Amino acid sequence: MDCKVCRKDGNLQLLIDGEPQALSAYMTYNPRSEEYAAFAKAGVQIFSMGVYVGDRGINSFSGIHPFREGYCKGPGVYDFTQVDEDMERICRERQDARIIIRIDLDSPIWWDLCHPEELFRNYSGKSMRQSFVSVAWRDAMGTALCALIRHVEASHLGDNVIGYQVAAGKTEEWLYHLSFIGEYGDYSEINRQRFIQWLQEQYGEIQNLNIHWNQHYEDFSDISLPHPFRRSFCTEGVLRNPGREQDVIDFYQYHSEMMADAILYFCRRVKQETGGRRITGAFYGYVGELMDGEYGHHALGKLLESPDLDFLASPNSYMELRAPGIDWPFMSAVDSAFLHGKLWFIESDTRTNLTQPLASAMPSVCPDNPSYDFQGVWKGPESAELSLSLLQKGFGKVLTGRAGTWWFDMWGGWYHNPIFMDFMKTAHGMMEEDLLNPAGSAAQIAVILDDRSYAYFGLNTPVLSELVYSQRQEFGKMGAPFHTYLLQDLLHPEFPAGDYRMIIFLNTIKQPDDIRQAIQKRLQRDQKTLVFIYLQDRYDQHNKIRKDPITGFSVEYREEDEPVQACYRGVTFPPIPVSCPRFTKKDFIPLGYWKDTSIPAVGMQVKPEYTSVYSLAPHLPASLLMDLAMHSGVHLFSLTQDVIYANDRYLFIHASQKGSKRLYFPSFTRVSDVFSERQCAQWCTFMDFEMEQYETRAFRYEPQ
Repeated sequence: MDCKVCRKDGNLQLLIDGEPQALSAYMTYNPRSEEYAAFAKAGVQIFSMGVYVGDRGINSFSGIHPFREGYCKGPGVYDFTQVDEDMERICRERQDARIIIRIDLDSPIWWDLCHPEELFRNYSGKSMRQSFVSVAWRDAMGTALCALIRHVEASHLGDNVIGYQVAAGKTEEWLYHLSFIGEYGDYSEINRQRFIQWLQEQYGEIQNLNIHWNQHYEDFSDISLPHPFRRSFCTEGVLRNPGREQDVIDFYQYHSEMMADAILYFCRRVKQETGGRRITGAFYGYVGELMDGEYGHHALGKLLESPDLDFLASPNSYMELRAPGIDWPFMSAVDSAFLHGKLWFIESDTRTNLTQPLASAMPSVCPDNPSYDFQGVWKGPESAELSLSLLQKGFGKVLTGRAGTWWFDMWGGWYHNPIFMDFMKTAHGMMEEDLLNPAGSAAQIAVILDDRSYAYFGLNTPVLSELVYSQRQEFGKMGAPFHTYLLQDLLHPEFPAGDYRMIIFLNTIKQPDDIRQAIQKRLQRDQKTLVFIYLQDRYDQHNKIRKDPITGFSVEYREEDEPVQACYRGVTFPPIPVSCPRFTKKDFIPLGYWKDTSIPAVGMQVKPEYTSVYSLAPHLPASLLMDLAMHSGVHLFSLTQDVIYANDRYLFIHASQKGSKRLYFPSFTRVSDVFSERQCAQWCTFMDFEMEQYETRAFRYEPQ
């Protein structure tokens, strides 16, 4: 059997022996035959199952116990009994099941005891499983991974397996094992030596490093890892000063690159062992969700450039504990992956009213502490109706967002309701239809992130959260779909610049000359609107402060300035005062002002070929984004700040408030309700109806 990801007519497909496969799947930590049977009956063919090399829980701080037995009992000693049982359990319910094995590669306890020098260490010397740079760990776990693949491929169910998802770190998501916020690592000697090697690759000679670091090292061997205090705080408030803190900037870029490097090592092992006939991927790249560089998720671009990786995955955002009435943003630049030919699976771990406490569902796994108490993010909605609405909402984002999904029935039984399973059948059918007749994009807004710029921000400031993490909530209310890319994608020859009328730049503080040229050539034209937020194009490729930023605005940042908020048409943003830059010239049209002043905080420059907008304050409100979108000619499907997901066939709306709703269509359109299959309107450009708070509705619209 041959499995691969291909692009056809501009769309990505998973091909299994040449046949396209709908990216709709099921996953659970608590494998039960009745749940597999229910999803198989709903049409789902792909099933993900967890396999563990080691014998520990999915994180190193909560005390959670293993979900399954580890199969590696010692060097070269393997017991695949439970792996075989779990595969048989799936295939009994669907003989033609397609299985993706998620294999957790964290080191077993016995391995740690044999290799204390290969372990991750915090600053005080405490060990937390393997160091991700450890060659010994990679070799040992790579050997165990290949042993599993050989066993599976030789079994009578070998042709049911289509891929291997490599996993490690906290909650299997390639996060460094940290016990608490404010803990720092990896201070092991092997990590220091690997950092030195990386620096030699970057700088070549110690004299070059000394110039960039403003130091006087005699040899690379003299270099130590940055102290936790310097990693947390920066000398100039929000941003690190490259003249004094280049070592910390380098360390954080290295820190993420090493995590990406570990992922690619195991993906290559999968490709080599399977002869390239199976797909492989990993959780990684949460550049919209994780602001803290300690987690190591800021080297997404490195993975996207690799031919050895076929897919990436992430959950929906846990913003506001998955509250109803708001968008649950994608954690990453999903559209960047699409551009680079990589699939993206959204792990839809959507809680329902059937969600039980871990202590009840899997008592042997639950730790004897409150880590998994039935509250906050672990607790589902009170009713089946709201549960169904949230399932529909999440699916709408996946269907219109060029992604696949696996329904993650974490402790089991979350979807064990005929109403939910009827929806799952409908959702799977819609994904199969889209597979055969793909819908086109309706996004006319692009959002640009830079995974490499995170290293320049301090960890003790709320600015990044307001600039990136929380800003996504406002994007979800602006009534129009949008795509998210990495900054370096502007150099990609297939970047679809012509699709977008408005481009929003978030944390792109460093824009090398080739990026600036791409912006000038591809974006500053055709009456597009470029929206720049906070500090933009501050540094050139030599880390020197630019005197002619691409924004066209003159700004300065002084750490001694008081934290402030801005106002736009009665809306104050961000929600809390933060340290912000200031304009030094008033060569623009003021759009917003600092709170309680007449001093501009948001400006617009209308040029012959394009419009440039600069907001000094982060976390732009939806009202401002909507006004800028209308100025740009972007089509807004809704003006009521409800959650909207759309492509050129489907339109989902999730009501943030009860009341009258009006949807606007790009042209005269015939509209039908997806779930009831009733026609709603004939040849209309807008449609009015009533909704309850948190209700979700889905429409199919067909232009005349």
